Amino acid sequence: MGVKKLTALLERFAPACFTTPAAKDIRGWRVSIDSNIYIHRFFRGPDTRYADPERRHLHGIHRMAMFMKSADITPVFVFDNAEPAECKMNELSRREFARMVVSRELDSELERATRVKIYKSIASSCLGDRRIGNGVDSFDYAKDASLFGVSLPLDFDTRTNSTRADELASAMHAGNLSQSSLRALAADFLLVTTARLQGLVLNRASKPTIESRLSALELDVCAGLQQLLEDQATVSNEDAAETMHNLSRFSALSDERLSTLQRRSEPLTERHIMECQMLVSALGFATYTVSSGMESEAVCASLDAAGIVDATCSEDLDVLPFGGRRLLRNFSSLGGQM
Repeated sequence: MGVKKLTALLERFAPACFTTPAAKDIRGWRVSIDSNIYIHRFFRGPDTRYADPERRHLHGIHRMAMFMKSADITPVFVFDNAEPAECKMNELSRREFARMVVSRELDSELERATRVKIYKSIASSCLGDRRIGNGVDSFDYAKDASLFGVSLPLDFDTRTNSTRADELASAMHAGNLSQSSLRALAADFLLVTTARLQGLVLNRASKPTIESRLSALELDVCAGLQQLLEDQATVSNEDAAETMHNLSRFSALSDERLSTLQRRSEPLTERHIMECQMLVSALGFATYTVSSGMESEAVCASLDAAGIVDATCSEDLDVLPFGGRRLLRNFSSLGGQM
C-alpha cells in the first residue's frame, strides 16, 4: 500500500541509506520477491515484444526469474493470499474506483477512434488521387489502402442531431463527397466536433494532460479538413501535407492511448496470479503463499529481518516499517538502475 512521503523523509534525514548497486554487487544474494506487485506491472505494462499480449504477465515473470538465475541470485517468490488482508480493503476499494474511472476514459477513447476513421475518410475523399509531399513523406490517397480500407460503424451521433454514419461512410467510399448534401453533412460534423473540443481544451488549459494534448491536435486536424472541404483546389500542397501529418500523428497517439487504457481496464484475476506461481515453481524456484489475512510485504520483511534472505525486492515501501533491512527497487526493469 505504501507509506506516504516516506521516500522524501529518508532522502532528507538519511540520504546515505540510498545506493545504486549493479547486478554484480548482489551476486550470490538470496532475495524475497513481493511477487504480486510485479505481476500487476507486467500485466498492465506496455511491453509489445511478444506476439501474445494476453500472457504478458507470464513473459514478465519469466524474464525476471531468468535474469536472477543469470545473475546468481536466489529468489523466493512470495504471493498474496486470495483472501486479502483486512487492512488492504480500503486500498482495494480505491483501486476498483480507479479502474472504473479508466473504464469511462476508455469509452471516451473508443469514441475518438471512431472520429479518427471518419477524419481519414474525409481526407481520402477530398484528396482523391492528389499527391502531396515528396519522397517517403508523400501521400497518395488513391493508392493508400490503409485509408480507403476504413470501415465505419453503422451508427454515429454528432450530439446535435441523429445523423447515421452509414450514409456518410457509403457516400465517402463511393467518391461522392463533391455532392453538396454530403459536403454539408461532413462540414456539420467537423463544426460540431470543433465546438465541443474547444470547450474541452479551454477547461483543461490550466492543467496540461495527454487528453488536452490530443484534443488540441484534433482541433488542428479538424481545421485542416474544414479547409479541404471548403475548396481543396485552393489548398496548397504544403497546407494539405501539414493536415495529413497532423492526422497521422493524431491517429498514432490515439491508438497508443487506446491500447494503454485497454490494458489498464483489464481485471487482473486470481487465475493470472496462479499461472505465474505455477510457472516459477516449474522453473525450480521457491514459492510461498502467505496465510489468509497477512500481507506479502510483511512476510518478505520477516524473511529479511530473520536473515533468511539478504534483501526484499519490491516497489512497496511498506517493507521498511515491517522490519525489512534492505529494499531493492526498480528491479523489474532488468538492467535499469536499482
